[in-house]
Amino acid sequence: MRLLITETDPFVRSWIAAEAARRGIELVFVDADDALDRIDCERPDCIALDASSSASREQPLWQSLARDPRLAKIPVLLYASSMRWRAVAQLAANEVTRSLQQPFTPADLVDAAFEACAA
Repeated sequence: MRLLITETDPFVRSWIAAEAARRGIELVFVDADDALDRIDCERPDCIALDASSSASREQPLWQSLARDPRLAKIPVLLYASSMRWRAVAQLAANEVTRSLQQPFTPADLVDAAFEACAA
């Protein structure tokens, strides 16, 4: 499975990468600004979006994905790593496959990606 993640924090990237490697998942880390181009080119099996990095655009990234007929079928997980972004994740609930809120572990994120792909 190829999982694309919009995560910029090096610690969180390594935290997720260790679990993904253990489970045989190919990870693609991208900046939210480059995500649409990379998603269109690389066609991941699942997308995990950090709510804080994905909401800073004119149109949130999850809305762009949900409204693009070429990309709308790719499962999207939105994760909120702080209390501030939980409300954003709740607002986006109709446009994403699933929202993960703290506390979650890398295993939780990987499990959610597998479940989303299987659905």
